[in-house]
Amino acid sequence: MVLVDEVVQLVPHLGGRARIGGAYDRHHDFTSIGDSDTGYAIKGGFNFGIVDVGAAYEKNKYKCKFFPYSAATTGNLAPGAANLQNLPALCNGEGDIEAKQWSVAASVPVGLGAIKAFYAKAEDMTGAIGVSQTGAKEYGAGYEHRFSKRTSLGVEYAKIDNNRNAQFTWTGMAPNQLDTGAGNTPVFGSKVTWVFVGMTHRF
Repeated sequence: MVLVDEVVQLVPHLGGRARIGGAYDRHHDFTSIGDSDTGYAIKGGFNFGIVDVGAAYEKNKYKCKFFPYSAATTGNLAPGAANLQNLPALCNGEGDIEAKQWSVAASVPVGLGAIKAFYAKAEDMTGAIGVSQTGAKEYGAGYEHRFSKRTSLGVEYAKIDNNRNAQFTWTGMAPNQLDTGAGNTPVFGSKVTWVFVGMTHRF
């Protein structure tokens, strides 16, 4: 899972004063066979000149439905084997689980660069879920310097505070390392920090 951090990408060095965007997502047979999980996101911002602000809101709905077979098998079970039916992870019964996340960000121009900061929060999931404290908070700050119209260099610090039963991580991190196969997903309730240094060149 990841927090809504894409709002940060909306902030720096965009033309125009106002912007808005939206997205709709639908996955069939993702958490429950025969059902579809859905979600939507709304993002926008406004450039006031002395500061550029952005905001985002995201809501996802996951289906909880009994599997007609055991998760440990690869084929359907014979009729009458209902005692081996099971629910997807986190579900405590049939129904829906809702996940809500929001984020705000700001960028202040300083000379040829900009100071950036953001805050994001994932609310505890609600509905047919068997655990509590599933939310998290994320915040960060950084600086981006423009060497030319095409090239910029930036550094940023970010931290995620996971609640007891959450294990959010940064957008784009692979779940497994390519060389060792070790997992990158943080442990439940962890406080994870990153320092990013990167360069962008626009062709």
